[in-house]
Amino acid sequence: MTRLTLVSFQRAHLGAFRPQGAQLCEAAFADGAVFGDAWTAMVGDQVLGCGGLIPHGRERAYAWALLADDAGARMLALTRAVRGHLAGASFARIEMAVDVSFAAGARWAELLGFERETLRPLRHYLPGGRSAWLYARFASSGAC
Repeated sequence: MTRLTLVSFQRAHLGAFRPQGAQLCEAAFADGAVFGDAWTAMVGDQVLGCGGLIPHGRERAYAWALLADDAGARMLALTRAVRGHLAGASFARIEMAVDVSFAAGARWAELLGFERETLRPLRHYLPGGRSAWLYARFASSGAC
């Protein structure tokens, strides 16, 4: 079985897979987006998804990801690879937003070590006016 690897993101990678249904709206807004320090998950020459960290100052970043609709069989390997990437990030705080109706996205955020911070959804936070939960994960140590 071919191993999953994270490689440097290229904009063309976004067109190499069909995003899962719950992320079609985000994919439609990818043109002209800022991708930050981004990666692409590959198995051989197949793209399983793309993601990255967009810095907001020196200590905070926003995490994003678009995953292929057929990535399910590789989610364990993908989760392990992304967790490792996040653990190596130099930010004290990494945030991400998950559509309130995307339960699988919320589960994945928690598997990646994110905690839901909002008690109520953030209204009109995502493309298309959709509401989102805000998640964050924190560096294991962080003192100036």
